[in-house]
Amino acid sequence: MKYNNIIAAMTLMAVLITFTCFSPLVRAQTGTAPQARCSVEINSLKDGDKVGESVTVRGNATIPADGNLWLLAHKSSMGNQWWPQAGPIEIKNGEWQAEVFFGRSRDVGSNFEVAAVVVNHETNTALTKWFSTARTSDYPPVVFPDANSSCSVVKVTVVKTA
Repeated sequence: MKYNNIIAAMTLMAVLITFTCFSPLVRAQTGTAPQARCSVEINSLKDGDKVGESVTVRGNATIPADGNLWLLAHKSSMGNQWWPQAGPIEIKNGEWQAEVFFGRSRDVGSNFEVAAVVVNHETNTALTKWFSTARTSDYPPVVFPDANSSCSVVKVTVVKTA
């Protein structure tokens, strides 16, 4: 009986050691790849800031290799009609900057939202194409693009005063 208990204990230890040593390898081979870290910040504007016709927006970002950072803006009363402002924005040493324009002169006193969004390659191509044709079409609005699933959209609301 004592001999059977020793064998059972040794077998249990072998199973535990095997599970502990090899389970991380099995998970690494069968699991999905971890999502790339994504962080986007707008540092130069805060909710309620007053702006003129345009402003240089600055921030920090770490985005996935397959992502592209864009800034869009719209008058808050315009619903889901947005105007691409800049993109794809180059990120150097985790920092970026881009110019944002706030409507027309008749929009003084209006609230505007500025949004920083990370998009995929397909959406980046569509937004880039918009820039190449927008001038001849009186800058038509776009629907807010889908964001990269691992990245949050960052929005700031400002007031146009000039």
